[in-house]
Amino acid sequence: MNSVIHFPGTPEFRVAVLTAVLNHAANVPGPTSVLTLQKSVLASLGVPEEQAALEITTAVSLLVFSNLFTSSNRNEASGTLTIGAATEIAPNPALLHFIWDDADDGEDC
Repeated sequence: MNSVIHFPGTPEFRVAVLTAVLNHAANVPGPTSVLTLQKSVLASLGVPEEQAALEITTAVSLLVFSNLFTSSNRNEASGTLTIGAATEIAPNPALLHFIWDDADDGEDC
């Protein structure tokens, strides 16, 4: 649990959310459901769902649209992303390479 309290809606809280999402990606590098990711982030932040769900969804959406994550529910043609119970996301291999700071050629990605 995070020992520093950040209030939802603040830049510090959004940084904490992004940090928790990236930590999850580093520890679970394969596809995962948005629900599993959300539970992991909530546990990391130590806040209830109603305080952080929108921030988590926004962070995931931004990571998908920036091509740092891939999503099973992204429509390339329309540029839309639907996040629902069946949505699976996975970190892009380039993001994993950055997280792990591999000195090799990224064969594990």
